[in-house]
Amino acid sequence: MAYRGYFTAEELLTEVNALFPFVAKPPDAQLTLQGDEDLCSRYLREDMRRFVAPKLPPDGVRYLCSELAELSGQGMRWLFPSLLRVLLVHEGRADELSYFVVYDLSGSASRFDSIRLRYGWLDTVQIACLQSLLEYCSEIYGHEVAQAQETLESLRD
Repeated sequence: MAYRGYFTAEELLTEVNALFPFVAKPPDAQLTLQGDEDLCSRYLREDMRRFVAPKLPPDGVRYLCSELAELSGQGMRWLFPSLLRVLLVHEGRADELSYFVVYDLSGSASRFDSIRLRYGWLDTVQIACLQSLLEYCSEIYGHEVAQAQETLESLRD
C-alpha cells in the first residue's frame, strides 16, 4: 500500500462524494448473500423494505452495519455511500459503525472469500480512499486498522 498521507474529514468527504455516489437499492433477492432459505437474510430483507431511496438514513446504516456479513456486494454498494458519509460527519454512533467495518475487514484468511464477495466491487481508487478513511478512523476512534487495510490491499489482486 502506498501511503497517501493523512487526510482530514473534509478532504475525505470530498473524495467520498466523488468516488462513492449514491446508488439505487438492489432488489430484495440481491441484497443479501443468502436466499429466503436463510432466516437471517430473510429478516434483514423484510426489515429493509422500509428503505427504498439510494441514501440510507442513519438508523438504516446502523442496522445494516450490524449485519454486514449477510450483505451481498450489491447490498454493500448501496450501503457504503451512506455509511462513509455518516462516519465522516460523526453522525449517530459513528465510532461503533467504523468498528463494524474495521472488524468485518479484519477477518481471518478463512473469511476472505466472503469478504471478496462483499467488497470485490471496489476499484483501486476506492480502495485507496477506504484505506485513508480507516487511518482517519484509527486516529479519531483508536481502532487498530492495519489488518483491515491489508485486506483491502489484497482485494486489488
